[in-house]
Amino acid sequence: MTTKKRPLSFPHECLPAASVKKIIDILRKGDLKALQPGGKIPKFVREAFGPDVVHCPHIIPAHVAFDPTPSNKGIATHLIAGLLKPHVGVIVQHNGRIGREDTSEEKAKLLLDAADENDESSDVEGWGIWNLHHDSSYVSSYIASGAKLWVIYPPTAENLEVLCETYRTEYPHDTLGIFEVYQRLKNGIAVLQPPGTHLWQPPLCPHSVFTLSSSVLVGGEIYRATDFAFRLQNIEIEAAWAVRSRTNCDQLVLELRNHLYQALCTRNNEFAMEERSFQREILDSWDQVIGEPHLETLIRTAKTIKMKHFKDVWVNKLLEWGVCPCGEMIKNAGRPTTSARLRASRDRKAAVEHFNEQHMG
Repeated sequence: MTTKKRPLSFPHECLPAASVKKIIDILRKGDLKALQPGGKIPKFVREAFGPDVVHCPHIIPAHVAFDPTPSNKGIATHLIAGLLKPHVGVIVQHNGRIGREDTSEEKAKLLLDAADENDESSDVEGWGIWNLHHDSSYVSSYIASGAKLWVIYPPTAENLEVLCETYRTEYPHDTLGIFEVYQRLKNGIAVLQPPGTHLWQPPLCPHSVFTLSSSVLVGGEIYRATDFAFRLQNIEIEAAWAVRSRTNCDQLVLELRNHLYQALCTRNNEFAMEERSFQREILDSWDQVIGEPHLETLIRTAKTIKMKHFKDVWVNKLLEWGVCPCGEMIKNAGRPTTSARLRASRDRKAAVEHFNEQHMG
């Protein structure tokens, strides 16, 4: 007696048939396991992504993630208010479709539908595919309406190499990288996010998002000081993405500089570490990448943020500490003086000379 394999089922009425077939191919032939919403994080997720819960993607019910639980009307009101503000930097409208763009009318209708607490569906016919990519931060995503299918892979060296190659490859029109390389990505998870749930995703994970019906999603980015060294060690990924985007990457490079600053400001006793060991880990990662072209390539994609701004962060912290994490004291060799201004000038010169000679390649 033979048993037939149950067909994979997910809501796909809004997606073109060709895209549905490709998504099913990914789910069936890719190295993926299904993650069920809620409950404990399965063993296979911890084995692939790490034992720490913050490094594991998982779905959290809204009543657990938020207090009070957000309402669709409240979220839609927040988004509409943000869109009405000039120079708002927190609202991003993702157009992930192939071959067409959402209109302003569709977006407005979608928000109004989401605001209707008595209407669980949207009259806006929408679908989208957010191609294979990464986020530099932890990302929290609350979906108020609609449904999304997430395909997420751990940030292993092998998976990040595939992602980097994908960024550097020019695919034909209407072809997305995820459909070409998914069989090379390993130990991934597939999770269907229903409305009213919150998805937690760690940084640098290669992932794609398939919007199965018009959705309203509110997300946030979280950067941890303890992850900066790992981010720096994989800066090639961000450089490849920045070159591929062909846009002004000032915001990305500024955010990297700010991440460095906040990481160096973190006190060691918060992590029960020995003196300067945390900063030493970051410095070792800096020394590792400064001799390679990727960090410089990334910084060159920005117009207003330069390598000087990163060096200034280091020099200012060296002056504050009086000693470099490498162990060398920062002190000037000039004659003693009672002039505070002259002493400060000499100290800065000593810090600059040390950093240029020892930590700028």
